[in-house]
Amino acid sequence: MRRRRYVFMSVLLMVALGTVTYYYRLTRTVSLADEEWNICEAVIRYQLNRQINQDTDTVYVEIQGLNPTAAFLDRFQEQRVKAGWRFSAGDAGVLLFIREIDHHGESTAEVSGGLYRGPRSAAGYTYSLERSEGRWVVSGHKMSWISKLPNTRIKPTALRAAAYP
Repeated sequence: MRRRRYVFMSVLLMVALGTVTYYYRLTRTVSLADEEWNICEAVIRYQLNRQINQDTDTVYVEIQGLNPTAAFLDRFQEQRVKAGWRFSAGDAGVLLFIREIDHHGESTAEVSGGLYRGPRSAAGYTYSLERSEGRWVVSGHKMSWISKLPNTRIKPTALRAAAYP
């Protein structure tokens, strides 16, 4: 009887600890300086306006592997922007992410980030930013990586059949 009670309490403790850990990871938000939040906003707006389809249902945002704060998400009230933990690869939405922010003086910065729809639809970019009239503006971007379909071999007979029906 005592052993059964010990096993039950151990399982209950593991479930409780797992639940707390799960919710802790979901609700963790990134902590940035005000200037870095402004840089992130410029990059996310650039991605929204130039890099994703306007018919995308929902956009999810992740910054340095964590969720942005509610105050940051409120800056995008006109778009359907949500915290990154809600993203699922099967959704019709896209995950916009920012990994690193590198300052190069007071008026220039570089950000590494990108977008992710699923394992076969993702890309990473390096964004160049400049401070213009007190605001951060993306001056350009360069692709760093792109997801690709795995190499599959097509039999020559299949090619001939397709070329000569």
